[in-house]
Amino acid sequence: MPFGVDAIDGRLGAGGLRAGALHEATAQSATMVDDAATTLFLASIAAREAAATGGPVLWASCRADLYAPALEQIGLPSAAVIHAQPRDDAALLAVIEDIAGR
Repeated sequence: MPFGVDAIDGRLGAGGLRAGALHEATAQSATMVDDAATTLFLASIAAREAAATGGPVLWASCRADLYAPALEQIGLPSAAVIHAQPRDDAALLAVIEDIAGR
């Protein structure tokens, strides 16, 4: 899944993000603005993949960081999102391991 920006795609092993794969990202700083930008960036990638495959998106996070109206605006309808919000990092890892094993 290329971004169409040589400076980004050239740094990614396959010339973009691998579709259907597990990806993790973090905000540059702990500010709400950076956190929101990172969330919407990832959600827009997920929306693009969901639209291309017709499959759902698993969003797993220990924080309540999703806002359905914003997701709708970037093209990710709430009906396409399976949201897992485990209690801690250990439970988060268990969710990811369980879904990745399928």
